[in-house]
Amino acid sequence: QLLVSNYSLMFRHQSSPGVQIRLDYCLTHPSQARQFFVAVNSLSLDQSNCHPRARLLSCILLSDSELGYQHQPVLTEQDLLAIQSPDYCRNLFRTSILIKVVQERNTVAYHFKSVTDVNRFLFNKSSSSSIRSLGQLRDNVVPKKMVPDKEGFYRLFSAERKISPKFGDKHKFKIKPRMKYYGDGFFLLFSNKFDLFKFLVCEDAGDIEHLQFDETKIDKYEGQTEQIGEKLISMSNKIDNCKEKRYEAGYAKDYLQGETGVSDQKKYKSCEGDGVCKAQMDDCPVE
Repeated sequence: QLLVSNYSLMFRHQSSPGVQIRLDYCLTHPSQARQFFVAVNSLSLDQSNCHPRARLLSCILLSDSELGYQHQPVLTEQDLLAIQSPDYCRNLFRTSILIKVVQERNTVAYHFKSVTDVNRFLFNKSSSSSIRSLGQLRDNVVPKKMVPDKEGFYRLFSAERKISPKFGDKHKFKIKPRMKYYGDGFFLLFSNKFDLFKFLVCEDAGDIEHLQFDETKIDKYEGQTEQIGEKLISMSNKIDNCKEKRYEAGYAKDYLQGETGVSDQKKYKSCEGDGVCKAQMDDCPVE
């Protein structure tokens, strides 16, 4: 806090209270963002020298669009399937962040309190180092979809020796041993995706050491290309309409000046990363 007071800020956001805190800072000038980034990393190195096994601070430098505050704090099931990896987190989405699970038509979505909370979640859970914030996710994600098995169930897999039947009764899933030639473990069978995604972020699921999607039932989302095309066409039409209205109102000169000044006015954000290493390890143990 004392360090950032030496810089000119556009805004500052903090994640919800917890053992791990994320601070997102938007600095007015790119040069200041780079200076702040270097200064914070110097603090992190000092901490590492004092405590070699404890890294208390992480810092990343992002553009304003990559940070993602232009987007709603929502992750769809396609987003969640795209960021997860069984090699990165033993328990996929175990987290202390408050998440509301909602059904939107045929899609399940996680609603967060703020974009800062989304960024903290992605920092801990995304298997790709290029997708650690909401803006990066929107620019780079390759959406996937979950498909049911032959009996119509959506499946999770756990390598635990035993899953308590009371969890199944409470959270509406069946427990089925995996076939011997696949190895030990259990399938958790859900009749719908809403119950599955709701279970993934509940307290009971957090008590399970190993919990994954069934990778054989995750496919690429082929409908995405068509949707992106439709969105781009819609955006293009809106831009054209906006241009026409501004010309009609007699602001053609102002419009042209605004267009030529865009590159000089671009702002950057410095993102001070998530705090306590122990919390990251508890949230997302790596195999």
